[in-house]
Amino acid sequence: MKKMIFIMFLAGLMLISNNAYALYYFDSYGIVDQNYENSYDSNTGSGIARYSFGFDDPMVNVSEVSLEFESNIFDISNLVITPVLPVGWTSSIQSGGSVTFVIDGGAAISSSQDPIVFDVAYTLNDVNAYYQTSGDFGRWSEGQAWGQSYTLVGYRSPTTRVVGAPEVAISGGSTNPVPEPMTMLLFGPALLGLVGLKKRKA
Repeated sequence: MKKMIFIMFLAGLMLISNNAYALYYFDSYGIVDQNYENSYDSNTGSGIARYSFGFDDPMVNVSEVSLEFESNIFDISNLVITPVLPVGWTSSIQSGGSVTFVIDGGAAISSSQDPIVFDVAYTLNDVNAYYQTSGDFGRWSEGQAWGQSYTLVGYRSPTTRVVGAPEVAISGGSTNPVPEPMTMLLFGPALLGLVGLKKRKA
């Protein structure tokens, strides 16, 4: 829910800032290796996480990646990001209820050049949060550990909506590779419904 609110807010902001630009939504994926090169130290709760983001739409060029870090999980003052690909991208921090790293400043990247990869040196506020999926402290709002909200922003061109101007392209999701409980709850009844429909036709 939190990630959808963030995406909707960003989309609304773009529409307000330049109403001549249309929005284009595309599919993407986000993956995190929270123990990159076996860097995690369970004594200090610190390590290096490698994030990879990709998309398949050949008409999209991504120029910005936003990744959310919840301040009740991470020691925000000790987050250090290192862009790996594409070369030349820079990072900045946007504060709020949580901290969002925004990676931009380089040339836009196409689907043939993905994934977009960067490393984050992190320290957890509590070592128990590394595996934690519930509890009073270290609860990950996405439902499971390392399920962080991300947003990819760029443009799609050519466009048929506004001649001579690219459409703003946006995608988002979670770095959690495991379906969240709510997703499974929705998927289960749908699957049962398909099975029932097949039996009725048979």
